Amino acid sequence: YNPGNPPWENAEGTGAWGSDHTCPIAVACAGDHAFLGWPHSEGGAPVIGVSATTLKKVWHGPGNFRGVPAGATALAANSRHLYCVHRGGAPATGAAEPLLTLRDLHTGVVVRNVQLKSLVPDYRSPTGLPMHHHGVANLANARDYFYAADGGLRDIAVTEDVVAISLSGNDRILMLDAESLDKIRDWAVSSPESIAFGPKGRLYVVTEEQVIRFDTDTGERNVAVTPGIGKYGAIAVDAAGHLYVADLGPD
Repeated sequence: YNPGNPPWENAEGTGAWGSDHTCPIAVACAGDHAFLGWPHSEGGAPVIGVSATTLKKVWHGPGNFRGVPAGATALAANSRHLYCVHRGGAPATGAAEPLLTLRDLHTGVVVRNVQLKSLVPDYRSPTGLPMHHHGVANLANARDYFYAADGGLRDIAVTEDVVAISLSGNDRILMLDAESLDKIRDWAVSSPESIAFGPKGRLYVVTEEQVIRFDTDTGERNVAVTPGIGKYGAIAVDAAGHLYVADLGPD
């Protein structure tokens, strides 16, 4: 489950390279660092920072928040901070309220956090799940299982100024200030899934088996034509505005 040396956590920070129970399902990059997130952590670390040149772990986050396991199910980074969505409890108990943490990019220290249910007045909380986390060792099952446990929170994206959060289970796109994590606004979007910022601050959103370009100032939206996609997965947009789509459909 992790190639730490030793496998257990130690004071030097060389052990417990990642987390136990599950494989990593989240990744983000910024500057010369990469970040990996595991969705469930009783031992080890749910999120780590890795040098992009040496591939060595440079920091790791704690495996627990408030005395319960806290996996990281979504990550995004800008030039200053890493943004992590953590579960606030064990999914088998139905207590998995998502918690967003803002971390220092270079040390992993948590600067501030906010519980997402406090930002959405009619927030629909996750319900208990019949399958225990020990049964989700493969990537596809882990993603579906822990996304469901987080009330349908599917993805996060960030610019230097704004954090966007895709709340599929609540049919919302939530916009937060990237520094204070204060709520700016939210938009009604039917079952939003993967999201990514493109040039000029436009947000690209997978919704109802299509990708829409979303103006986060006005709410204006239009469809980005993506022919031949079998099943939409993660998306990304480069600086030139080129859209990349992971196709999870059949070959």
